Amino acid sequence: MGSSLASERAAVAAYKSISVEPLSGTLGAEVGGVDLATLRDDAVWSEILRAFAEHSVLVFRNQPLEPA
Repeated sequence: MGSSLASERAAVAAYKSISVEPLSGTLGAEVGGVDLATLRDDAVWSEILRAFAEHSVLVFRNQPLEPA
């Protein structure tokens, strides 16, 4: 296993409340384990912000969001 892949897996394991799976080597990640429509937990928001800082682009699949 290459050191780059190992470091990506270590970063994924560092999240406690959400799952973060890198989409490519340098840009983007898919976030799971969160319902954005009902999210009120500051700790989860902090992890989402950290994932955004680390990956620049985040994908949240199957989110039933209503227009504001």
